[in-house]
Parts: sequence; structure tokens; C-alpha cells
Amino acid sequence: MKYTNTAKEILKTVGGEDNIESLVHCMTRLRFVLKDESQADDAYMKNIPGVMGVMKKGGQYQVIMGNDVASYFKELQKISTFSTNANTTSSKKKNPFEAFVDTISSCMSPLIPALLGGGMIKVLLILLPLMGLLDAKGQTYTILAFFGDAPFYFLPIMLAYTAAIKFNVTPMLAVSVAGIMLHPNFVAMVTAGDPVFLFGIPVTLASYSSSVIPILIMVWLMQYIESFSKNNPDCY
Repeated sequence: MKYTNTAKEILKTVGGEDNIESLVHCMTRLRFVLKDESQADDAYMKNIPGVMGVMKKGGQYQVIMGNDVASYFKELQKISTFSTNANTTSSKKKNPFEAFVDTISSCMSPLIPALLGGGMIKVLLILLPLMGLLDAKGQTYTILAFFGDAPFYFLPIMLAYTAAIKFNVTPMLAVSVAGIMLHPNFVAMVTAGDPVFLFGIPVTLASYSSSVIPILIMVWLMQYIESFSKNNPDCY
């Protein structure tokens, strides 16, 4: 019941459903994009039970809720209708830094549950052997290590999908690009360290597992490539 009552108060305090362009959440905050931020009552919002604070950043009206943010978000979904598309942004023009932060936040926020899960497994793999409950050299430990490592190793693939949503490109094409970066044969080339050439052009050998920036740049470029292809169908 506390979630429902608080959600109703928050909805009313941001100016009602009609004033919401979109709403997403991260680990601790409800991130509203409002049509008119002046309709939100900051002072009243801070006094609502469960609300820890308010921030206005990157074109978003952020309500800090703590660890229970997902529960409040679900209640807001029940009592109102709004877009949950992270690509929806305020009509206010952002400076380059705000745009960069918004992009990173929009792409990374959906991945938090997977990264938290992987991190928790890694912590258990440290504690259980110390407590004598798990053999660090056994197969169970090795297989559980796969579970903990997977979200981080395949981070570029997951980012490719969320970035594709953010930049409005074809998700499976973006995922395929990330797959190229993590292909076992390419990884083997990087490990070997021998010179590699593509059509005579030297290829920089780098490990892209667990990386963030390279795949974001690739998907960002894809929006221009796809746009050019759609506007010039004769080129293919």
C-alpha cells in the first residue's frame, strides 16, 4: 500500500499523467521527462514518504527513491499510462556533455540487473571458498564463474541492443556488429599478437570484451549508415 500511495502523490506532484512524456528508472531514481518542469512542485515532492530527493539533470526530472525504485515504478505503471522509451527526451536542447551523459545512462540503465547478478555471483565465489563451502579448484566453481563473468564479457552485445534502441537503428544488426568484435577467431588473433590486415589495411588488435565505448561508437555511426541506405535505396 505504501508504494501505491507514494506513487499517486508523485504522479500528482509532477503535474499529472498529461505532463509526462516518458518515465524510466535506474538503480535508485525515477527519471521523468516532463513536458513542463515548472508544473512539478519540488518542495512538496521532497516531503512525500519514500522520496529521498529531487534532481534536474540532462533534461530529466529525477526523483530519488533508493533501492525500492522498481516497486514504485511498477505502481506508477498501474495507475497511469506513459512511454517507457529511454529514447524519449526533453524538447530542451542539451549541451554536448548532457547529451553524452544521457546516452550512457540510457544505454547502461537496462543492463544494471544483469551486471548486479554477475557481481553477486563473483562475490559468492570469493566468500564460499573462504568459508570452506566450495572448492575453488572444482568444476562447480568453474561453471559458476561462467555465470558471473558472462554479463561482463558479453557487455558489448547487451550494449549493442540498448544502444540500438537509443539511436533507433536495427537491433539485430547492432548485435551482429558486437558479435564480430567478440568472435572467437578475432580473439585468437588478438591473443596471438601477429600483424593482421584487411584488404591490405592494418587492423588494430584489441580486446573488446567488457568494453563500452567502442560498441557505442559503432552503433552511433550505424544511425547515419542506415539513414543513408534508406534514403538512397539505389546504392544497394
